[in-house]
Amino acid sequence: MREIGEEFVRLRKESRAGAWSSLQERLMENLGLLVPEATSMKDFFSLAMAIEDFLRTEQGSESMHPMEALEKFLNTPTPLSPALVADDDDEELIQ
Repeated sequence: MREIGEEFVRLRKESRAGAWSSLQERLMENLGLLVPEATSMKDFFSLAMAIEDFLRTEQGSESMHPMEALEKFLNTPTPLSPALVADDDDEELIQ
């Protein structure tokens, strides 16, 4: 448990949502050790749901401003579809 706590503190400095997400994952991985030794199944899942609710709101607050999203969309090159690439290859063969 100490290792999980230390990891949470380290990750918390980088990203609050990332730290909570990692903590939730690590807790679920150790469900068999924590229930019923440290907590009840009901309390464990209440905690997991509270973390999930937090992550949902936290990730929503980290979303981009609409102008940032538009700028990213306009500046990100889109790959050509295979059909367009195949058409270009056919034209080269004909010429």
